[in-house]
Amino acid sequence: MTPIVMDIQWGANIDDLFSVALALCSPEIDLLGVTVVSDADGNGTRAVERLVRAYGRSVPVHRGSAKPHPEASTKLPEAVAFLIETVRRRPGEVTVITNGPLTNIAMAMERDPSFAGKVKEIITMAGWAKQPLAEWNVACDPAAMQRVLESEAPFVLFSSDVTTACRLNEMYLSALSRSRSPGTALLLSQLKDWQNENSGAPTLHDPLTVAYVCNPDLAVMESVRVALAPPGTVLSVGQQGKLTRLCRHVDTLRYFNMITERLGSSRAVSPAPEPEWSLHYAPPPYLYNALELEYPAGSRLELQARSEYQLLAVQRGLLALELDDAAYALETGDLFYIPAETSYSLATSGGVRLSLVFFHFHGGRPRQGADPLVAWETPLHIPPGSSGPFERIVRELVRAHLVQSVESVLMSKALLYELLALLTGLLRHTGGRGKLNPLQTQYVEAAKRIIEDGVTRRFSLDEIARAIGVSKYHLSRLFQLRYGMSPGEYHTQLRMRKAVSLLSMGHLSIGEIADQLGYGSVHSFSKAFKQHWGTNPSEYVHRAQQWAAPWS
Repeated sequence: MTPIVMDIQWGANIDDLFSVALALCSPEIDLLGVTVVSDADGNGTRAVERLVRAYGRSVPVHRGSAKPHPEASTKLPEAVAFLIETVRRRPGEVTVITNGPLTNIAMAMERDPSFAGKVKEIITMAGWAKQPLAEWNVACDPAAMQRVLESEAPFVLFSSDVTTACRLNEMYLSALSRSRSPGTALLLSQLKDWQNENSGAPTLHDPLTVAYVCNPDLAVMESVRVALAPPGTVLSVGQQGKLTRLCRHVDTLRYFNMITERLGSSRAVSPAPEPEWSLHYAPPPYLYNALELEYPAGSRLELQARSEYQLLAVQRGLLALELDDAAYALETGDLFYIPAETSYSLATSGGVRLSLVFFHFHGGRPRQGADPLVAWETPLHIPPGSSGPFERIVRELVRAHLVQSVESVLMSKALLYELLALLTGLLRHTGGRGKLNPLQTQYVEAAKRIIEDGVTRRFSLDEIARAIGVSKYHLSRLFQLRYGMSPGEYHTQLRMRKAVSLLSMGHLSIGEIADQLGYGSVHSFSKAFKQHWGTNPSEYVHRAQQWAAPWS
């Protein structure tokens, strides 16, 4: 079991209590205690204590600082004292999970300078890692976040980019309602009170940190550097800052199954096994997230590659999108399809409103070459004249994702099938592979000339990419899209044609030909020749002579 202390903020969202409930019901976790931040009236501490008792557990709950750091009083809150003492007793063992402002954690680091070095790791739900937006847990106490980012404590971050997709829906609420656990009954009662003041179902941001401790395979993580950017309430991922493990993607289906199973559901909601992708079977699409975003004039965003496919719709304003060394000017009504594993940047001159839909094939991405006409890896600009159906689908997908009822979940699945059918048609119509913009075509043609000029010598892809001024991965991808083969395959094809031409002259030895074509030995040349033509050079010459004899 992993010993953990949870530091939460009880208040605007009910997901803090869900996170405590999941920790109480998880055999992988040894919950040493819960500390509560920003709890001036003590209501949060009492709510957690009631929940702990309802689940039949005896876990200490401590009230923390009521004010942000460094405005907090000099008197040491009991929550901070508990954190310091617990980590001091078990150095290198205790994981601290924080689902609120980091006030208590920052105070513990200041009161005990050894705290950061003794904690095993700090797992935090906070910020937006992929967008320059303020988020509650950071904005409430940016000084505390800065203190933690400057510390030596190992840091794991779950940002709103990922957690916003974790919205509880009616299917899971129905599963939870079948529980006979007094703890879950109390939790659902508090959820009902919360829903009286808030419409719809809650987004379960905070329990994801607990679920990750129970099963790290739920999340795809990457190592990045995180810092606070001006005005000090926004997290920034870049070249500077604290080395951090950042969650890039979460399997929401497995996440919610864990919640419903452990909080007392009689059964989880699971999909039927899906066959492997083939030409005759398209894995069901899965809506990962759908957002409405607004950016002020002068915004610039560097968006990292994601494992999902994306559809961006400009609802209002002008936008510059840069992707694969090409720039696109997008205006109101434009849409842009962005393949998975693609980084891009956005820049605005005036205010812009966007819709973003993230989706993937739940059964896995299609194997390369499964259908050469459907270039899923090709970015696609969809201008207003052809975007009518797309605009409707995007709006309805965003609405369905926000509602998350049984009907809307089914509707989003139907809409995604319609979306994929439209995209398939457009990608086929545009020619799939080979449809490059002028700048991309310029790169590929330059590479082709270098290969053709150097047909009789050896070269590396790095060498060509440096000469053109692009990455070798980007160049290889563009070349494949344009010619259906890699630069290396094209070079081999040219060398083999040249080899046949030299062999037909009749006066050069195989060793001389191998040397002229840049092969290090006769053996390596003969091996490449046989792989390409199905016979070795000497057999080729012999057959050519036999064929020519009757005509000589």
